[in-house]
Amino acid sequence: MRLFSKVTAKVLFTIQFIAVSTSYAQDPNGIRSDAASIIHNLEALHNFESVMYVAAHPDDENTRLLTWFSQERKARTAYFSFTRGDGGQNLIGTEQSEMLGVIRTQELLAARRIDGAKQFFSRAVDFGYSKNPEETMAVWNHDSVLYDLVWAIREFKPDVIICRFPNNGDGGHGHHTASALLAEEAFKIAADPKIFPDQLTVISVWQPKRIFWNAWRLKEEDVAGEKNMARIRIGDFNPVLGKSYTEIAAQSRSQHRSQGFGSTGSRGEQTDFLRLVMGDDFKEDIFEGVATNWQRSKASPEIITLATQIRSTFDAKHPEKSIESLLKLKNLMTSGKMDPFWKAEKLRIVDDLILSCAGIFVQANTKAANVVPGDSLKISVSVISRNGTTPSLLNYGFSIGSLPQMNEEALKNNVEWNKELSIAVPDNQPYSNPVWLQQEAGKGIYRTPGPYWNIRPVGEPDLEFFCTLKFGNTNVSVRRPVLCYWNDPVTGENYKPFEILPACSIEPVDAVVVFPDANEKKVLVNVQAWKDKISGTLKPVLPKGWVCTPSQYDFNFDKAGEKKEFSFLVKPLNGVSSATMTFSVTADNKNYSQQVIHVKYDHIPQQVWIHAAEIDLVRADIKRFKKRIAYIEGAGDEVPKALRQLGYEVTFLTDDSLASANLSRYETIVTGIRAYNTRDALAIWQKRLMEYVENGGTLLMQYNTAHALVTKDLGPYPMKLGRERVTVEESPVAPLEPISNLLIYPNLLNRHDYEDWNQERGLYFAAEWDEKYNAVFAMNDPDEKESRGSLIECKYGKGRFIYSGISFFRHLPNGIPGSYRLFVNLIEAK
Repeated sequence: MRLFSKVTAKVLFTIQFIAVSTSYAQDPNGIRSDAASIIHNLEALHNFESVMYVAAHPDDENTRLLTWFSQERKARTAYFSFTRGDGGQNLIGTEQSEMLGVIRTQELLAARRIDGAKQFFSRAVDFGYSKNPEETMAVWNHDSVLYDLVWAIREFKPDVIICRFPNNGDGGHGHHTASALLAEEAFKIAADPKIFPDQLTVISVWQPKRIFWNAWRLKEEDVAGEKNMARIRIGDFNPVLGKSYTEIAAQSRSQHRSQGFGSTGSRGEQTDFLRLVMGDDFKEDIFEGVATNWQRSKASPEIITLATQIRSTFDAKHPEKSIESLLKLKNLMTSGKMDPFWKAEKLRIVDDLILSCAGIFVQANTKAANVVPGDSLKISVSVISRNGTTPSLLNYGFSIGSLPQMNEEALKNNVEWNKELSIAVPDNQPYSNPVWLQQEAGKGIYRTPGPYWNIRPVGEPDLEFFCTLKFGNTNVSVRRPVLCYWNDPVTGENYKPFEILPACSIEPVDAVVVFPDANEKKVLVNVQAWKDKISGTLKPVLPKGWVCTPSQYDFNFDKAGEKKEFSFLVKPLNGVSSATMTFSVTADNKNYSQQVIHVKYDHIPQQVWIHAAEIDLVRADIKRFKKRIAYIEGAGDEVPKALRQLGYEVTFLTDDSLASANLSRYETIVTGIRAYNTRDALAIWQKRLMEYVENGGTLLMQYNTAHALVTKDLGPYPMKLGRERVTVEESPVAPLEPISNLLIYPNLLNRHDYEDWNQERGLYFAAEWDEKYNAVFAMNDPDEKESRGSLIECKYGKGRFIYSGISFFRHLPNGIPGSYRLFVNLIEAK
């Protein structure tokens, strides 16, 4: 099973818990001083409830419940997603596999910044659609992902677990059902010290009180009189926030942009239902029987009394009046006897309250977007107390490098303290990288640097600034990520994650190069500098038998960011074969072989992934005769790149050109994945496309979903799409009789052309079709009935119409020879 594509990206940031903004903007301070946030934390200080929501993917979570528990109940709230969504499709770009997982990880974190919950993951790879939990558990490795969930439960210590999906398969996806089964198993064993005992050197066992299923599509009349059924009024309005929880939840869900989940905020009464699966019976409150107040912490009466007084006397117009009492509370909690878990949890809230009430602003910025290990970095640090208090700055420093000891410095009210500092980055400092992509993944599971990283949403920031603020005899520590800062004349103040990069990186123009014959082919490679004044040599590395000229290039860069393109002529081995072309750069007496890939979208922080630069070289016998191809983009894929690899001239058709272009100049028109779900203009100009076919053209339509089609008239004759798919990529592919000429011309296909496909055979097959269509293949997953809707075609007038649910958008970027031969035959159809 091939799980990954050739491209991907990076993660940096931690979660900020109380936020209701509608789009991503990196806060350089991280301290929210608005009255709503302070009031929330004051109330959260008195709440000792915890709830964990469990499901399989990004977007599975019920943001309405997460918002209600976090913002209304003020409970510690978390979402545990088994995967990062790397096996899905992408509606905002061409990123797939690992790269898509990086995007969806950040979308989850963006959602949590809005609804206020915490985010957990397991190491599970989203390997695509799974039809049953048995397959899912086998691919993921049941014990590994169970270990991760048990760790999360023991670390977070939820009183209540809520599953998005039932355990009976009604959730459809095998990952969904597996998430419920694993949650129930973890619920039973998390308190057993004999299970995963290595975890207990760091954390302790834990037994949640109850586990629920978040039952869907229920009304009050459906559950009237049913015992152990909780009703959550998710539609309530919060006057402090000025929004209902369903409005906030819609903002949270709308962060899942790569899945097209923009949501409209609903208003008015709404109820969600929780059905008890395991645990103690209850009457109304799901936390019934749980100590949810200060008594749970085993704190002294003095601490409880003071904490209660602070909440009751808080003045939203003058939060600084609470600082003295908060400092006293911190000292009492620090020196007093309390349950260690709750002491740590509540001290974090008290620290935040002190900083918020004092109007503290701390930031550490650099104008440099990156630094190379071994170089120095200039950082501008600012600290200001803006609300009548004058703490002292006791010390400061960075997570790497070192600074001389400083004397205590008193801050003045609303006067900024700032320093321009310089640190030396060690030669052996690791590059910026997502924690779960630092090593090559196994089959179904990510390999991580240590047993306790596996469920972290992201790693620590590459570089942090820390300082200690002294309020009288009480110290409060502050840590902030160092960010790259710039001012844009249009958008103003901007920040992005700071990165540690290699001095040089190698960027292949194409991740896959296909040789349809034995002729040599040009391969283009960019080299980019990430520091000033660097020179070196670029050398290609190929397996024996493949020939490359020239053998090397010398280069010289003056400024960081410069990029130069180099061209190699590569001649393949005779016969069908595949190879991997790698590269070596020698510069400043060091060797580099990495590619730096950035992902930039406005709703998440910029991401970077650094990995080995390589090109898949694919030698396959592929005949083609057509030349001019038109492509109608849909949700985004890299199929056009693959077509250009074969020598086709590819022109993208815009909405305007669909209306006015001379379509007859194109020998074949190809529609991208989900084009009929995302391109409204196709509803208007579909008739024109059918006329193109009738007049002799070939229209090749890649998969669409039956939901939200812009037109139901997809083909020249009636046809309907379904949800059938074949998920086992090794499933047999049987050509149907009589053998279609799509399997013969111009390339005679054989059984080897259906080997080594990745992740799946296909999805969203045709479910019903007119008798004028011909089905080309029969295929099915194990123990399932035969499906014939993966590829259907028909003659229409002088031309040819083809619908394909085969996942060429996955197979072609992965350089699978048989998928190229089949796709060319579809293009060449007459």
